[in-house]
Amino acid sequence: MTRLRKGMLPAAAVVSAALFAEGALAVDFSGYMRSGIGGNSKGGDQTCFQVDGASSKYRLGNECETYGELSLGTNVWEGEEGEYFRMKATFAFVTEQQQDFELLEDDNEWANREAYVEAGNLFGGRLSDARFWAGKKFYQRHDVHITDYYYWDNSGPGAGISNVDVGIGNLSYAYRRNTESDDVAFENHDLRLADIAVNPGGSLELGLIYGRGDDSSGDDVYADGWLATAQHTQSMMGGFHRVALHYGEGTYGTGNFALAFPPGDASGGDTVWRVVQQLQYQLSDNWSGMFTAVYEDQNDRQTWYSAGVRPIYHLNRYVDLVTEVGYDRVDPDDGDARHLTKGTFAVQLSPEMSFWSRPNLRAFVTYANWNDAAADAGTGGDVFADSTDGVTYGFQAETWW
Repeated sequence: MTRLRKGMLPAAAVVSAALFAEGALAVDFSGYMRSGIGGNSKGGDQTCFQVDGASSKYRLGNECETYGELSLGTNVWEGEEGEYFRMKATFAFVTEQQQDFELLEDDNEWANREAYVEAGNLFGGRLSDARFWAGKKFYQRHDVHITDYYYWDNSGPGAGISNVDVGIGNLSYAYRRNTESDDVAFENHDLRLADIAVNPGGSLELGLIYGRGDDSSGDDVYADGWLATAQHTQSMMGGFHRVALHYGEGTYGTGNFALAFPPGDASGGDTVWRVVQQLQYQLSDNWSGMFTAVYEDQNDRQTWYSAGVRPIYHLNRYVDLVTEVGYDRVDPDDGDARHLTKGTFAVQLSPEMSFWSRPNLRAFVTYANWNDAAADAGTGGDVFADSTDGVTYGFQAETWW
């Protein structure tokens, strides 16, 4: 502990002096964190359950790591009429939550997720709300919260312009590039048209991504490909209903839309259809929740089905009773179907009677059941390797700010 403090004190002094100096920039501090402890019915550490081939898992009482994102941002320059140049940096960390002192090495990781500059409110007319950016950025991500599933996520190094008013909606363009080695890279062009008013309380977002390998190695590591997306969002039931339809070919024909690098075995003949649906509701002061369903058909690879729900009963302002039930099934073209059912009950403390209220302090118990094919694929982990069901329990804190 002494070693840590000696290293931190000079840095803390410099940061404090900078923040409190006269005329210092106002710094926004935001982020996300979850951490906890857990065990299982056979003895030992908490086990988390996810069927092989599914891109997500139902997360309540089913997260075995400490994870956090810490973001710092500030307007480096502001004009008299609202013009600005802004910077933001985000760092993420993950540990196995095994003890109080865990070095960020081996399976414990520290990562730079964002480092970019954005400029806005510089021009008039159609560009009055436009934002220009360059660097590493979380780019217009879409996810399902109860599965932590980022089904439309083209984040990373790039540059672009967003929120250009074109009359029927707002247009955005991004050029993205991930580098694997000195002679192998993967790049894409991302075009989106959002905020298209199509019905009362409803809006449409359209997207088209074209990606290709930029390769001087002569190995042609990545196939070309494209991804088309249509997503409709409707305000309803005190929350929203959202459905996204994806179709991809080539390098985007395997279902891995959120990866920095597509699978090396992707070919020009690969295709995928995917439908992602979610409903977040707040029926009354006492009832809220979320439902989701996914259908994904990867031609000549596999088909994935998923459905789950997390209803929450707000017992009073600070106490919630939470249930989550989720089912995943993966049908590979060359093997037996794998399926997993997971159920969790939790009691949590929360500051408000809302689905999105955080921080949460939870006590949970989880039961999962899977078939032999899923067991052969490692669904039960080391602890439940010879079983087709298992029980875990624990406590977790989750917050964002």
